[in-house]
Order: sequence, then C-alpha cells, then structure tokens
Amino acid sequence: MNLRKKTALIVLITFSILLAIVYSLSQSILLGSYKDLEQTQASENLLRILGTLQNEQSALESQVLDWGIWDASYEFIRGTYENYIDENLPDESFLNLRANLIMFINTSGELVYRKAFDLTEQQELPFPQNMEKHIGIGSPLMTVTQTKNASTGILILDETPLIISSGPILRTTGEGPVAGVLVMGRYLDGEEIDYLSDLTQVSFTIYQYNDSHLPEDTQEAIASLSMDKSMLIQPLSEDTISGYKLLPDIYGKPGLIIRMDMPRVIYHQGQQIINYFFIFMVISDLIVVIILVVLLEKTIISRLTRLRTHIKDIAAHDDLTSQVTILGNDEVSTLSHEINDMLKQIANSQQKLKEMEQSLVQSNKELKLNVEELEKFKEISVGRELKMVELKKQIKELEERLYSNK
Repeated sequence: MNLRKKTALIVLITFSILLAIVYSLSQSILLGSYKDLEQTQASENLLRILGTLQNEQSALESQVLDWGIWDASYEFIRGTYENYIDENLPDESFLNLRANLIMFINTSGELVYRKAFDLTEQQELPFPQNMEKHIGIGSPLMTVTQTKNASTGILILDETPLIISSGPILRTTGEGPVAGVLVMGRYLDGEEIDYLSDLTQVSFTIYQYNDSHLPEDTQEAIASLSMDKSMLIQPLSEDTISGYKLLPDIYGKPGLIIRMDMPRVIYHQGQQIINYFFIFMVISDLIVVIILVVLLEKTIISRLTRLRTHIKDIAAHDDLTSQVTILGNDEVSTLSHEINDMLKQIANSQQKLKEMEQSLVQSNKELKLNVEELEKFKEISVGRELKMVELKKQIKELEERLYSNK
C-alpha cells in the first residue's frame, strides 16, 4: 500500500473513530437531556390531571357548601320545608351541578333524601347499594357535624369510583347547630374522564387500586408506587411514555391509579436532531477528509512523489551531478537538500575511486614492467651462472691435465 492510500486510510479511520465518539456522547448526553425533558413534560401532564381533579373536587365542595349553608336546606333537613326537593332539586339541578349523587343525612345518621342520576342519559339511576355503609358513625363524610368543615375525596364503590364531598347543613348566616350533612358525588366514569381529558388535553385512564384485571404495566407500576412515592414516569415503548399516580381514598388508603399516556414526541424529536446532527457530522467529516487528503497530496505526497521520480531518473541515467529540486521551506525541501549533498558526496567518492583506479592501473603497468625487467635480469643472471659453471668446469679440467703431465 502506497503512502497516498495509507494517508487517506489513516485520516478516514481517525474521523470514523471521532464520529463514533461524538455519536456515543450525543446519545448519552443530548438524548439523555431530551429524555429528561420528556420526563418533565410527562410529570407536568400528570400534575395537570391531578390539578384538574382537585379543581373538580374543589368545585364540588363549593357546591356542597353553597347548598348546605342555606336556610332552605336547613329547614328541609329539620322537616319544615316539604316542597324543597320539588322546588330545588329537579333533574335539571343534577345536570347543572354535574352531580350523580345527592344525599341529605340528619344528625342521627338517617337518610332524609337520596338520589342517583345519570347525566348522560338524563334519568334517575338505582342508588348504590353499598353507599349507606360509608355514612355511618366514624365515616369521614360525617365528621363535618363536629368540625363544620367540608370533607372531600375519592370514594371507591363496587360500581365505579366517584368524587364525593360532604358539608354541614347550617343556616345561611353559618349559624348552627349543625342540622345534618349534605353529600354530593360525581362518578369518575368514562364520560367524566373524557371531559377531564378534554380540559387537560391529556389522555389518561383511571383504575381502581384493587382491580384484579389491571394491565400488566399498571400492575408493575403499583409495585413501585407507595403513598410516599405516589408518582412514576416510565416509557412503555418507542412511541409511548406513561405516568402513574396513586390516589388515596377518603379513608387515606390506596384508592385509584391514574395512568397517563403521552406520545414520545420530544424523544423522537431528540432522535431526529441527533440523526440530523450525525448526518451533518458525516458530511462535514467527509469534506474535511477530502480537504485534508487534497492538502496532504499537494503539500507532501506529490512532493515526495516528485522527489522519488527525480531520484529514479538520477539512478537510471547514473548522473550524480544532477540536482533534486523541491521548493519550499519544510522537511521535504530539507530532505531534497540533504539528498543533493549526499549525491555530491557520492560523486566526489566516485571521482576519488576513479582516480584511485587510474593510479592502480598505472601502478599495475609499472609493476608489470618491473616484473619483465626482473625476468630479463633473472635470465641474464642464470646465463651468467651457467657460464661460470662451465668456466669452472673447464678450469678444473685444465688443472687435471696439468697434474697429469707432470
């Protein structure tokens, strides 16, 4: 793999790692912020539902006090106003009061009047059979005879839960003694929940705490809820987040579970923003990678390639006197100058080698001549030695002859 490919690969890998880190951080930080914002909005929606329920309870309580602290109601509970019901509590009054249940109870705990009414069908309903057990001695609904204050809360009946409020029956001036208790109730049925949902613009459902057919997610939420920690927010899926609120009944025991469902618009917006941000980062990084590669190509790689080409040409032509020309004032140009210095040193070394070679050739020639002369001298010396030997031999023969003649 050449330097150009290696450089591009290193830059690409570096930016890929950077993208992965940025994406992970955005997932954990940015998306976490959107999740927190989603949790906050879900909590606010759930609190809005609770606020609306409290407003309904307060409105019902105000109606109970308005009707209870009234001379006409006071005379009716004492038995001195026989036409009170016909004149004041026709069916239209139930519709105006949005009351499903009205009871008048005297101080002895006896029901003087009771009626249940269907606001949707606009007709009378059978009175709840188990209602009377909640108006006996010790009931929170009856404590108003001692405190002269209204008592409002949630009452769980077998049929359906209802918002209920009780107040003392007094004269219009607020003077007593308390003649009895006025109770009004409003069913938390489907129509009422739809009405409250329209008011709050939030979708929610109400379940009884002891319902054996609760949805699985609500059952799991109940396991995490308590009277101390009565609110829980958790995602149900990628598209829905739910909030759960535990409401006590008038006895202070767990009574209702409110489940609020909200589309995860904020979460998906966060995901979209992160995806757009990631796409932007990818495009930006690709542009940066291309720019870096082009700049590296122009400022370094192409100059190194040109340097390599010059060196190959010098090697091909065996011309060490050529110079490498790389303009600039950086490491590449410095390297070209050092290569030129090296080429000069190599050229000088080659010149010295040539001179030494010539000197060696000349020395070889002179040595050869000396050897030839030495050979000639040797031949002459050998010839002389032979002559000397022959001469000595002749002298010896001559001496022998002389001795023999004697």
